[in-house]
Amino acid sequence: MKKSEAVLYAQAQYLENASYAEKAPFFWAGYYILGNDEPIVNAGTSRYWASLIGLLLVIAGYFTLRRRS
Repeated sequence: MKKSEAVLYAQAQYLENASYAEKAPFFWAGYYILGNDEPIVNAGTSRYWASLIGLLLVIAGYFTLRRRS
């Protein structure tokens, strides 16, 4: 879903579960979308693999340097 739709859904869920005092716009009206409204698709998957490969390279480098000493 688009980001604006997700914000509207979250707002509706919040207002449905909030107490009377928490339903005031002060608590929820400050959230809005700026910029790109397109859905986020698989943004975390490539970062996960890049982080994992980087970690493995650091570990391999550590053991290589440790073996030489």
